[in-house]
Amino acid sequence: VHVAAGKIFTLTVVNKGKSTAEFDSPRLQLEKAIPPAHKLVLKMALPAGRYGFLDTRHKTAKGEIVAK
Repeated sequence: VHVAAGKIFTLTVVNKGKSTAEFDSPRLQLEKAIPPAHKLVLKMALPAGRYGFLDTRHKTAKGEIVAK
């Protein structure tokens, strides 16, 4: 996911699975549980950099926010 550095953006994470997902980003200092059929909506602005995230319960879902 690419975003403009310093500008507010919204990131929506949807759990389409049948078990709880765990959105975790050490760099963002964020860890949130997302129950099945629910979503997590994050509204933030980030300084330039790369911010990895993953689902620590399933290990298969991961990504990165790149702020430029």
